[in-house]
Amino acid sequence: MNAANDAVLRALQSAQQEAKRKKLSYSVSFKTDNQLPQISIHPASIEAANLSNDSWKFVGAGLEIKPGQVLLGTNLNAENTASSLITYASSTHKQLHSITWVVYHVALNWVVKV
Repeated sequence: MNAANDAVLRALQSAQQEAKRKKLSYSVSFKTDNQLPQISIHPASIEAANLSNDSWKFVGAGLEIKPGQVLLGTNLNAENTASSLITYASSTHKQLHSITWVVYHVALNWVVKV
């Protein structure tokens, strides 16, 4: 399942590049839908809850990930705010807090378990 980790890392790097290129803050948001992990890269000015369905992409699209095979977790308890506990998105539909890239600023906390 290194491919799933790679897909998450590519999304984080892509958001960082967009933030630098456009000189705007960008977020990477994660959620599960029917136990399949989804990810969205979007301007930080748009809350993840307000994203359209087509803004979300399956983590590792084309990797034939089965429901429940990848578990997303985070130690963020608010945007870019870490806690000592890890929350897992194991329900049928749950959104985790977003990771936001502020121009030239990096804050990175994510967990992907396989």
